[in-house]
Amino acid sequence: MTKRQETSLLRALARLHGIQTSYVDVGRHRVVASDETLRALLLSLGVPAGNRADLEASWRGAAEDRLRRGVDDVVVAWNGVLGCVDCFVPEASREVRVSIELEDGGMMPLDTGTRAGAVEDGGRPGYRRLRLHAGERLPLGYHRLVCERDGVRECSLLLSAPVRCYEGE
Repeated sequence: MTKRQETSLLRALARLHGIQTSYVDVGRHRVVASDETLRALLLSLGVPAGNRADLEASWRGAAEDRLRRGVDDVVVAWNGVLGCVDCFVPEASREVRVSIELEDGGMMPLDTGTRAGAVEDGGRPGYRRLRLHAGERLPLGYHRLVCERDGVRECSLLLSAPVRCYEGE
């Protein structure tokens, strides 16, 4: 692995763990985080990234964890309309419950039966995909999409946001 490939893997691993690897400052100049900074941040999250072997092992582990995760980390409902959401569950799962915990404490269950979305090949060995749709418009705000199966509870941040922001007069 070349130094360039190692840096590329380090940046991809950092992004996978939610670390922003660069930003544009107020002067419209791109500022890039150093490799040392990214390694320190990953280590603070408990992700080994000290050398090439650590990076490769951490990447494999993170990729496997991602495949086992049933729902995305963040889902957006533009103007309160939740498009279709995929929930991946092991083929052996018997009972799957999916709901939306609203910001105000309310609950909105989602139908996981074939009426709401056909059970399809998940594209992941050993998993099936449930394609879900919300039946009604969500209030704007920060909500949580919850998928429960076999004693496992996975959550996504569900943002219900307007398509356009206020631009002033």
